[in-house]
Amino acid sequence: MLLGAASSGGVSPFWATANRYDIVPQGNGATLLLQTGMQCDTTKVVQWAWWLSAGVSTDTYRPVRAIPDEAYGSIRWKFISLDLGLKRRPQDFLAAGYYDMGTLSTTGGNVIWSGNAPSVPGYTLNINKVAIPGTKGHLSLFGRFGDYCTIDRRYVQWAHIHNTAFGVQIGLSPDNRWLLSAAWDHYAMWGGTSPEYGKLDMSFDSYWRMLFGKSGGKTYSAGDVINVIGNQLGHFVFRLDYKGDKWSVALQHDCPYEDKSLINFPDGVNTLAFRLADRKFWVTDVLYEFQYTLWQGGTCERRPATQEEIDRKDKNLYKEADGTYSYMVNGDDNYFNNYEYRSGWTHDARTIGNPFFLPTGTLEGTFNPDPEHFRQVVAASLAIENNRVMVHHIGIGGMLFRTVPYKLLLTHSLNYGIYHPDIYSGYEIWKKDWSERWRQTPKVQFSGAFQCEIPLFNNRFFIIPAICWDRGQVLGNRVGATLGLRYNFLRNFGKDLCLN
Repeated sequence: MLLGAASSGGVSPFWATANRYDIVPQGNGATLLLQTGMQCDTTKVVQWAWWLSAGVSTDTYRPVRAIPDEAYGSIRWKFISLDLGLKRRPQDFLAAGYYDMGTLSTTGGNVIWSGNAPSVPGYTLNINKVAIPGTKGHLSLFGRFGDYCTIDRRYVQWAHIHNTAFGVQIGLSPDNRWLLSAAWDHYAMWGGTSPEYGKLDMSFDSYWRMLFGKSGGKTYSAGDVINVIGNQLGHFVFRLDYKGDKWSVALQHDCPYEDKSLINFPDGVNTLAFRLADRKFWVTDVLYEFQYTLWQGGTCERRPATQEEIDRKDKNLYKEADGTYSYMVNGDDNYFNNYEYRSGWTHDARTIGNPFFLPTGTLEGTFNPDPEHFRQVVAASLAIENNRVMVHHIGIGGMLFRTVPYKLLLTHSLNYGIYHPDIYSGYEIWKKDWSERWRQTPKVQFSGAFQCEIPLFNNRFFIIPAICWDRGQVLGNRVGATLGLRYNFLRNFGKDLCLN
């Protein structure tokens, strides 16, 4: 696939690059991506597959960069499968239901790990949806367990990521047309080599403590002793599905959390999605999402800090205007930021999860997607400068002239920055007018995109044009376009980057 991008001001609009696995150029430029592999043969008892996807890209920020998109092997037996290597993360964990949120969603159905950043290598043991015996198919379980390693330039180099997830699905009607699903999806970034503490403890004892959210002992860093090992975060997902003969609908609440602050309602991404079974209509999918992440575990109450807390540079310290320190009693989860893992929940300078949690430098227009540049920035700052948002989003998809699939994305966001950027854990940080701790005047932003995929030559060659635009106080006013050309040597072989 050959993909070109151009925009006013040389910076690609939000929806040109969001949830695209860091494949689309960040500025004016082009990407060449080659894919090959073999899919599972579902007629076999033991199924296996492999996939290679790699390319090169150039843009105004990075003259030449390699794209190691995917390189993995998979094997499956009954309801158990193992993925090994570099693989794009399945975004919608609850797609075990009837509806995959797909690319119409702002997060792909996963607020913590969307398709916004490139893949990381590792292994994933999947327990695919399996019905519990004796329940007549009305109760099913699914889950996954995996470990991965970051491979970008970051503050804590070679930081590892662990994932444990578990879900349950209940059929609410005799024919299972109504489904209720719930899942817990937990992640931990830990280990690696820190410029402050050196090589972090990655013994079996440390792995065990990380796995169960325990704090560290004397051999651990200050943050691990005070709180839990590593940067631990995740989300709870709840969904109700209905599937009729001609249409289906899904209602989902996806609630994030950080460390031990597990109950963060009303924070989360709320999705209502409708889909027609006949995929040839002009409008086949309509999705509405409302994001709210202002709560963050509480009202950010504070009390005077003790001298001991000041001396150890406790992560909950806040420096008042008069130079004294307060201690944050609750709230201020500060999603995707971390004291010791200063690169936060990012990979290759891109937010791993919710794309509306913007990296530092976005507002001032100084953000540079080069990972080495971003590593130097976060050494004296925070990785994410905006994680308090209210977002209204509409996604529409369908088939033009019954042959050309398209999608339309329209997004309005109110951006409140973060709670207190002026000081964090004893590190001085520049202050931004949009994100003072008690500021209630948000920055307004609107972003949109229209994209289609025109099939030619018996569905072997595809032209993929798109136009994207931003207007507002965060990303500015800009218009951009991308043009993709894809040829499949085998029919239905290539993986779509953009459309369902």
